[in-house]
Amino acid sequence: MPRRRIQAKDVQSNAKEAEKRISFILRLTVDERGQPRRTEVEHARSGNKETYPGLDLQRLAAFMEACISLPNHPTTDDPPTAGP
Repeated sequence: MPRRRIQAKDVQSNAKEAEKRISFILRLTVDERGQPRRTEVEHARSGNKETYPGLDLQRLAAFMEACISLPNHPTTDDPPTAGP
């Protein structure tokens, strides 16, 4: 059986089908010297929020990863599903 050559557009098409857009709102409060005083991050789709003092990048990344791994996470472009 002959081998099919994969075209660049096939790879791009498959990659786009596998991608999801997940949005977050990040609010960073800084003092008069520009130092981070408070971080608030919100997962746009679920409304989950986390607020903490300063800027803790590990905590921010952990929150984002937890939201990304929510089961059956819809993309921000998908309309919400209606209940029964």
